[in-house]
Amino acid sequence: MRKEFRTQLSGDASRKDVSAYFTLPFDTRDVWGRAKVPVKVTINRYTWRSTVGNRSGRQYIVVNAEARKNAEVKAGDSVTIALELDREKREIAIPPQLRKALGTKLTQELNALSFSHKKELIVWYSEAKKPDTRARRVGKMKQMLSTGRSSAK
Repeated sequence: MRKEFRTQLSGDASRKDVSAYFTLPFDTRDVWGRAKVPVKVTINRYTWRSTVGNRSGRQYIVVNAEARKNAEVKAGDSVTIALELDREKREIAIPPQLRKALGTKLTQELNALSFSHKKELIVWYSEAKKPDTRARRVGKMKQMLSTGRSSAK
C-alpha cells in the first residue's frame, strides 16, 4: 500500500550539517502492521530507502544530506511525500580486506548485526582514506564487536 501526503520538513534550514525530518500523519501499525518499518521514500521524483523512527509517541523519517541534495529540498520546505513498504532485502557487502582483518569470528559478529549497525560500521571503515586510519578503525571495530557494542559513534 502506498501512502502519499503533503508536509513540511522540520529542522534547522540555516545548518546544512543537520538532517531534516518529517513526522508521519498516520500510524504505520494501522497501515503496515508494525511501528518500525522499512520504507521507500519519494520526494520530487527522488527515491531512497529508510526506516520509520519512533520517539516520544511520534513516527518520523530523517531526510539526510544526500536525500535533501538529490530531492532538492531543505528544512522548512513544503513537500509531497510518497511512502511504500520496502520488501527488498537490505544487504551491504563486507569489503574483503575488512573481512580478513576481522577474522572469521568477528566477521560473523558483524554479519549478525542489524542492517543499520552493520552499514554504519562498514561505511565508517570504508570512508577512511589513509591505511593507518583504517587500521585504527579495525582495532576499534574489533573491540566493539568483541564487547557487543555496535555503534562507531
